[in-house]
Order: sequence, then C-alpha cells, then structure tokens
Amino acid sequence: MQGEAGDAVAALFFAHYLRDGKLAEALSRAASSIFGVLAKTAKSGAREIQLIAAQDQIVRPSRIFTAQTLGSLGAERDTPALASFEAPPLSHDDHAPGPIGVPSVFHVDRLDLSFVPKPWAWAEKRRAEIDALFADMRRKKPALWNGRVLLMHRQMIEHGVLRGEFIETDYASFVAWKHLGRPHAEVRDCFSAAAIQSSDGAFLLGVMGAHTFNAGKVYFPCGTPDPNDIVVGKVDFEHSVRRELLEETGLAMDDFTPEPGWTMVVDGSLIGQIKVVRARESAKALHARILAFLARDTRPELADIRVVYGPGDFDQAMPRYVTAFLASRFATQPLRAAR
Repeated sequence: MQGEAGDAVAALFFAHYLRDGKLAEALSRAASSIFGVLAKTAKSGAREIQLIAAQDQIVRPSRIFTAQTLGSLGAERDTPALASFEAPPLSHDDHAPGPIGVPSVFHVDRLDLSFVPKPWAWAEKRRAEIDALFADMRRKKPALWNGRVLLMHRQMIEHGVLRGEFIETDYASFVAWKHLGRPHAEVRDCFSAAAIQSSDGAFLLGVMGAHTFNAGKVYFPCGTPDPNDIVVGKVDFEHSVRRELLEETGLAMDDFTPEPGWTMVVDGSLIGQIKVVRARESAKALHARILAFLARDTRPELADIRVVYGPGDFDQAMPRYVTAFLASRFATQPLRAAR
C-alpha cells in the first residue's frame, strides 16, 4: 500500500500544482485528499488503497490540512518553465509557466506548423560523432533505421494557437541529440500522440517492443513527424496522429470521437501535442482488440498494452510528459469503478 499511496500523493500534488502553480495550495489539497482516502481504506480493513471507493475524498476531502512554511525558505516565486540552456524560449500569452524541471500542461485550440528547409548546424558540426554513435546503436538494435524526421526550430503560442517551423534531419542525428541529454541545439522534439480513452474512463498506453529505440517505455501511440506529414508546406499533426494510431494499434480514427484542440505538454525541449480520442468501447474491449492486432502483426512496434484507470496505475516506465498529462486528467474527472 505504501507504494500506491506514494504514487497517489505524487499524482495529486503534481496535478494541482500544474493547474494553479501554487506549492502550498497543491500540497494542502494532496495531503487532505490522501488522508481521506487512507482513512476510508483503514476503516474498510482492505489491504489495498481504496482509490475508487474513496474518490469523494479526492474531490471533496472531509478534513483540510493547511501547508505551513518551515524555516526561512523565502516566498514562492515564478520561475521560467524552460532554462535558457535547454531550448529557445516558448512564448505564450495566457499560461503561467511552471518551475524548471516540472512539465507544463495546457490546452491549445489549433496548430499552425510550417516546414522551412534549413540545415541543422548542431548536427553538421558533430557528423562523425553522430555516425559513430548510431553505428554502435545499430549493432545493439539492428532494426533501427536512419530515416528522415522533422524537428521544431521556431515556436510561439499566440491567442490559443501554436505556431512553429520545422526543419528536416536524419534519425541518427535526432537520437544522438536525445542520447546526449538534449543539449541546447536550437530545436525541440515536438510530436503528436493519441491518448485513447475508453468509454469507462481509462486510458490505454503501449509498451514499446524490445527492438525499438525506446524499448520497455510506456506511452501513447505517437511518433516523430517525418516528411510524409508535410502537406503543401504545412506539417500536419492530424495526419501524423492518425497514422501512428493505426500503425501501432490497428485502430482507425473513425472508431473515436476526437476532443477539440490539443493538450500540450512542455517538458524542457520536449513538446507533446496530445489528441484525446474517446472510444465507444470499454477498456477491456479495446485492450482485446489491440492485442489481437498485435498478434497478427509479424513485427509489431508494441509489445503489450497497459490500461490506466488512475494514479495507482502509473509506472516508472512512463515518461514525465505522460504522467503529467494523466495526472492533470485524473484530477479533473471522477474515477470509474469498472475494470
């Protein structure tokens, strides 16, 4: 139960902090909620934390704990979401940034993304190092293919619209940049992802196959944009997310009702544009359909499917942008009991 309670506290605190940007308020709400949940769990005599049965305590805790400052830590202050050495600034007109190291989650109405051909100076200067690194990666994972990908070079949020420009590079340069810790290189890793939500409120994520670069990681169907996503000079994320959804899960966008706009998660130089797609089927039915598709595929990209009903299902293999998105969602919707 200790691990489950810790995951729940982290998710609740994270979600409240992302929403309001106030440390004391987020700590108070998280502590009050988990106290109520644990009190109900103890009263029930159950060995597992009762997140579903005590969901009223998550939304409206019966006892409120107030956070107090210990010592002279100084007043809270706003800190830019992105350090200058991490990536070029991301301007936005009406969203409060979070502190360095904490992903920011907010809604954008529309994407206006253009392709602007331009050499990537960082990669050109390190060509020999990149080639040697990728050759070593391919010796370990022969399935890696050095195709072409698109990276965001300029970006700005203005009145609910993300405007950006993309450049083209090779996959070897992209993964070398990631492998080296995403140093400042005048680019961002901006991609689309499909957050599959079942009729009973769960989210379905994929476990990456052993032959892939991100083997074992757990996240939504997604992919780095490539030249096939360029339509009349524009980088079409709607096209990209439909393709990745179909290729990885066998599910077509016609099976879902897409949520308007995008949920944007910014974590340093990573920008995930998440399209929530709501299904008419339960998590159990979707899980079975996707597993059947994977069984038919001779070389599936995914090794398994994880169903996430709440913070208790979070996994260390999930990237921070995924848990940030999920924490934000679960903090604003009631948990469902169906499994």
